[in-house]
Formats: sequence, structure tokens, C-alpha cells
Amino acid sequence: MANSIGLIDNDYRGELLVALIKIDADAPDILANGPVRIAQLVPKVYYNFPVEVVEELTDTVRGEGGWGSTGTK
Repeated sequence: MANSIGLIDNDYRGELLVALIKIDADAPDILANGPVRIAQLVPKVYYNFPVEVVEELTDTVRGEGGWGSTGTK
């Protein structure tokens, strides 16, 4: 199994599968009958909101402090 993150679209309603690959044919099988944990799922809130495209952004007081500034001391 690839050690990476997968992304499931917010409107997907099908079955979730995990592909396993046995690289060494001589190695013993490690999966047995019964429940075995092979993957994790971390639900993430998805917000769908409209996006407005503009030619230029306006200045704000918060933006005067530079990168990462909250505008407070």
C-alpha cells in the first residue's frame, strides 16, 4: 500500500477500497481472516462558497504589518 494521502471528492457516494501490493513473493502473508486495520479515514469539513473574481484587492489595516501579521502588538 502506498504511504500517501488520498482524496475523496465531497460528492462521492461509492464504496471505498484500499489497494495492497505484496512486493516480496517469498514473504509470508500477514493478513488473516477477520478484521484487520489497514487504512485510516479522517473526515474533513468541506465548505462550498461562492468565489468573486476581482481585478485588484483593497488594502486593509491588518495587512500593514507584513507577512503573518495579525495587526496586534
